[in-house]
Amino acid sequence: MNPHPLKWNCIVIDDEQHAIDTLAGYIAQVPDLDLIQTYTSPVKALAEINDHGRIDLIFMDIDMPGISGLELSKLIRGKTNYLVFTTSHQKYAIEAFEVQADQYLLKPVSLAKFLSTMDRLMLDPRSKLKFPEEKTIYVRVEKKGKWIPVELETITLIEGETNYIHIHTTAEKLTVYLTMKEMEETLKSDPNFIRVHKSYIVSKRSIAGISGNVITMKDKSTLTIGESYKESFMDYFNTVKVKSSR
Repeated sequence: MNPHPLKWNCIVIDDEQHAIDTLAGYIAQVPDLDLIQTYTSPVKALAEINDHGRIDLIFMDIDMPGISGLELSKLIRGKTNYLVFTTSHQKYAIEAFEVQADQYLLKPVSLAKFLSTMDRLMLDPRSKLKFPEEKTIYVRVEKKGKWIPVELETITLIEGETNYIHIHTTAEKLTVYLTMKEMEETLKSDPNFIRVHKSYIVSKRSIAGISGNVITMKDKSTLTIGESYKESFMDYFNTVKVKSSR
């Protein structure tokens, strides 16, 4: 294997395939990460770890059959620059850092938490990589059963429901099982998006007009600015509106 010299080579070790699929989708969203191998068997991972050349980052579950993640880490910690544990149990936190884990992620791992963790790791003095500014995100659409790329510039509106959100784009509407808080955290680095209601995050580019507490979108739909979000929205609006001195 010839590792890409500008990317972090990553391995995921987890006995649950759905957990691997989740991390694989997240890793695919960061251009500076390259997923080179996944394992559902820690025993197989141990047997093949030397076959991969340079390994920059390992994501590893703790509760696994045969060899636990804590036991495995003692055997392979020297093979990787960074080690991130992913587990459903908070009780292992102290033991994880005793084996020199760099981060500890509690399942289910949200996209926002994953990106935040990668941001911290890539700002580490040992790292020469810069965390990228994302222009595309991947979301898992349950109806289609796969990860779908969504270009941020095509998003017009994020609409929240009780247990999921609707992502409105210029081409379609995607129903995704994320929370509004998770989506807001994901989009916080993009100044084009602003939350105007507990149920709405809007693209500023998609606003057609503003009248009082009502926003008219370019598709002719209207949204009411929530009382809790009115001040922050007006702060933004006051910086972009042009007033006459006459």
